[in-house]
Formats: sequence, structure tokens, C-alpha cells
Amino acid sequence: MSFPSWGSWSVVRSPSSSCVGSWRSRAFRGPPDRPSTRLRRSQRRRPKKTISPASSTRISPRAADPGGGPALRSDSACCHPVAAFARSWRRIARTGPNGTGCRRLDCVKIYTRRGDTGRTDLFGGERVGKDELRVAAYGDVDELNASLGLAMASGADPGLQASLREIQSALFDLGASLATPDARHRRKAGVEGVTAAEIDRLESLIDRLEAPLEPLQAFILPGGSPAASAFHVARTVCRRAERSVVRLAGREGESVEETAVRYLNRLSDLLFVVARHENARQGIPDIAWVSRSD
Repeated sequence: MSFPSWGSWSVVRSPSSSCVGSWRSRAFRGPPDRPSTRLRRSQRRRPKKTISPASSTRISPRAADPGGGPALRSDSACCHPVAAFARSWRRIARTGPNGTGCRRLDCVKIYTRRGDTGRTDLFGGERVGKDELRVAAYGDVDELNASLGLAMASGADPGLQASLREIQSALFDLGASLATPDARHRRKAGVEGVTAAEIDRLESLIDRLEAPLEPLQAFILPGGSPAASAFHVARTVCRRAERSVVRLAGREGESVEETAVRYLNRLSDLLFVVARHENARQGIPDIAWVSRSD
């Protein structure tokens, strides 16, 4: 007796894929254990597509990348920021599937050509020139984050890595807040900057690291170990970011969270203390400034 072809093809979402629309093709199903000339009803149906729980609840904020990229949609339980720092929203992180607090972003093109004319998109849809104060402010915060990452990779104290990584995440949030000019839109979308509690944590870390250090007797020069020098560079970038945010906050009609300047001011103090801590950890004395007139 001949039997019909029992090949059945099912389409299953690939859990390893980072892009929407990527599918694992055609899993073959063999014949049943007891063949029959009449197909059972369940065997005549094509299996339904199976979609991961994460992709069934998709958040698609109508907000474009400040660097000119497209809006993002959450996808599955793994997250990895792709391009501009302001794409990471604390609201998305809080609502990760299964309590993970983490989401993967849809695969998007890095280049969109939208910024080729010298204009870019803020959160909320407004298009502005790339020379605007707001763009300069969150751009300086982005540079600060990169400078801090370089300092951390320059042989910094392993015991500080967790605290510094938390600061990097806070700078992401601060950048997203600066890229959202409308305070009402920030509240509605759940875009949060830095909090007073995070400023308190910076102060606690300053006090802890400064306690064992020799009291300063004079101004010191940036330098010493590679790690200390890198933190001094990050400190000066932090001061520039602070000045940019102060200019933005002082312009009429602009909305900036009041904690932004305080956080950057305190962070620059912390980076100065971390630079001294790195030199002390490696037995390198501070380099005192000497007046050229002496």
C-alpha cells in the first residue's frame, strides 16, 4: 500500500536571530507511528507559527534616534544598544519580559541618510540642526561616556568597575533626557534622567575613596599612571558636558531636568578623586604644580 507524503513544514522563530523577520526554515515531520489511508484532522492542519512571548508585546515608541536613525521596537529578552546612546530608555528596561528588565532592539540600519543635511531628530519628532545647543549637550554626554569607558579599560581598579558601569548607564539615561526637549513627553514616555539618589551615591563614593588619600597640599597636574591620566581626561570632558548643559538650561524656553547639572558637577569631582586613587593604588605620588616664577 502506498501512503501520502507526510512532509509537514512548520515555521518557527529562531531564538538566536537578532533581526525581525528572520525565520528558521522548515522543520520536517515524519509519518505517524500507525499509518492510515485517511489523514487525521490534526495532521492535515499546518502547525501554527510560534512566536516568542517577547515579540508578542512589542513597544514601538514614536521616537527617532537623535543621530538620525529610525524608531526602535523591543523584540526579545536580550538587549544590546545599537548606535546612538539615547536609544536606551529606562521605561523599556523596566518592562522587560519575564522580569528580566532587558530587551533586545530590532535590527536596524546604522545609516539612514536622514542626517546628511546637517539636521537630526529629537525624541518627540522635532527636527533640529546638529549645531543646536541641545544636540551639543547630549553629544558631550555621549563623549563623556566613551571617555569613561576608555579610562575603565586602562587598568582601572577592578573594585570600581561595577560603580563606574552604573555611572555609564546613568549617562545613557541623562543623554536620553537631554534628547527629549518636552518635559511632558519625557513623563509620558517614561524617559528619566538622573535622580537625587544617584547624586548621593556619587558623594558616598567620593567620601570612601578620598578618606585614605593624602590631603592635598597644592594643585596637582594631570598624569601619573595610564589609568589616572585617562580619568583626568574623562574629568575634563565631564566639565565640558556640564558647561553645555548649563548653556542649554539657561536658554529661554528650554527644559532641562534640574538634577542634570548637579550630577555632572559631582561626577567631575568623583573622576578627580578616582584619578588620585589610581595613582595611590600603584604607588605613584601626585604630581604637584610648581609655579614657573618660583
